[in-house]
Amino acid sequence: MKLNENMFRMYDIRGVWEDDLTVESAELIGKAFGTYVRQKGIKDVLVGRDNRLSSRPIRDALIKGLT
Repeated sequence: MKLNENMFRMYDIRGVWEDDLTVESAELIGKAFGTYVRQKGIKDVLVGRDNRLSSRPIRDALIKGLT
């Protein structure tokens, strides 16, 4: 899977739900971030979300990738 490089900003990730950002891409981002934090010796990660309908599946996929 190829991710849209324009989604990645200095302080966040932004994309159009189900176009740039999908459940699959959120899980892949979670896997990559999980690898990064483990290599840094970080044991805890906090995942937040807002109330948009897309936030719950994005959160769930990100957590799935992290674990």
